[in-house]
Amino acid sequence: MLEGVFNEYILWHEWERQSRPATIRWHKMNMRVFVTYLRQWLQIKDPELKDFNETNIRQFLIDRLKSGITSRTNLTNWQAFKAFSKFLLRREYISKDPMLNISRPQVEKKLPEALDEKQVKELMRYMMSRRKPRYRIAYLRDLALVGIFVFAGLRRSEA
Repeated sequence: MLEGVFNEYILWHEWERQSRPATIRWHKMNMRVFVTYLRQWLQIKDPELKDFNETNIRQFLIDRLKSGITSRTNLTNWQAFKAFSKFLLRREYISKDPMLNISRPQVEKKLPEALDEKQVKELMRYMMSRRKPRYRIAYLRDLALVGIFVFAGLRRSEA
């Protein structure tokens, strides 16, 4: 029954919310991992809606962290479960939110890796080598932008 309700949830995403294909794949993947966990680790052959509960979800998140997944992946699972539980509440499949007492997992914050001196020289050498007289303004603009990113310590994603 859990998979049947989950399929309804996916259809809701596709037709009512008109979610992007990547969003739908994300929800499918997260729930598939949880259903597999219920079957393999908790020995629940045919998971039902009652198996989507606080105890099983909490145990899933703890076991996944112990198995070595990243804190970011754990947060992703939590977010998918939170969205699914809201759907279940709205559709009145459940009366109590199983995610209510499960805190949002913390994510480790990493500093971006900076380019070392050799990489900076290589990048600047490349930029200097691509100079073409016809495109002088564009070349100077590109060189200035790369210089700003390198020397201001900006990340590629901030381009």
